[in-house]
Amino acid sequence: MYDIKLCDIPRTEADDIVNLLETFIVDPSRCFRKPIVVYIAALALMDFLSGSVTGIGVIYNYILCALGKENSSSLEGTMFAAVFAGFTICTANMLALLLSCERLFAVAFPIDYRQKSTVRRGVIAVAAVVVYSLTFSLSNLAGSNWRSAPLRFHLTVTAPFLALIAVNIALVMVIRLHNRKTECLLEGSVRPSNYSGVESKRRQREKTLAVTTQLIVFCFVTSLLPYLIFKLMDLYLPEYREQDWFFAGVRFFLPFVYLNPAANPLIFNFRLAHFRRAFRLVFMSRFEPRDRHLQLKVIQFSSSERSRDIQ
Repeated sequence: MYDIKLCDIPRTEADDIVNLLETFIVDPSRCFRKPIVVYIAALALMDFLSGSVTGIGVIYNYILCALGKENSSSLEGTMFAAVFAGFTICTANMLALLLSCERLFAVAFPIDYRQKSTVRRGVIAVAAVVVYSLTFSLSNLAGSNWRSAPLRFHLTVTAPFLALIAVNIALVMVIRLHNRKTECLLEGSVRPSNYSGVESKRRQREKTLAVTTQLIVFCFVTSLLPYLIFKLMDLYLPEYREQDWFFAGVRFFLPFVYLNPAANPLIFNFRLAHFRRAFRLVFMSRFEPRDRHLQLKVIQFSSSERSRDIQ
């Protein structure tokens, strides 16, 4: 049998993690060395946080309401639930805005995008968004009137939400303009001097990513819009808070905010085929050395057993 020691288990696991990180850094497909991967990974992590932390908090608040222990018509319920909800909603809003701006820049100015957009700048932008959201979310704990702060809500939700819609409208216009130019070139059979198949595929990929971003934003807007309407009513029309229809509307539409993270992985899976291939290549290249190592162990073990039998 193999000589396995308990002290070797943590070392083996650490070695596996280091090898996996090394494989991602080496990245034989070079697909993950792109700035958009930073935004997609951050948005995916935010989706996981929304479902595993904030969503559970909302469910817990629902249970309290069902038991009659928490009958407040506030959208978030307790103070700590408001902090988590504010952080996740603001961060998801800002990350969707970053992703939309990145796609707009990539489609409208492809040459400048390839020259100026880097992974490092993407990481800095995501870190700034997290610090911004965390600062405003924790500021809820500083004041006593933590539920009625219109300026804080506008800076974290309303303004990014309106900017998100404006950027995606501009993105739609840029894509339509690009499609018209492509149709004119095909109809006239005129190609620019720098036209190539690689450039055409690259532009088509950027457009595919842009349309994927628009699908993500569409799901986000449709899920957040009812929350935004009820939150504005909660801030500016406090006389409606005690109405039965307001309470029922809040409890009905609030889960839609947390259903949106479940749709994003499906969109990524069906729309981003080249990223799926890159993930498969990364993981297959990760496990190939391990398979060879296991085969070598089996050969050594078999040879040792045969030598024992001979003796």
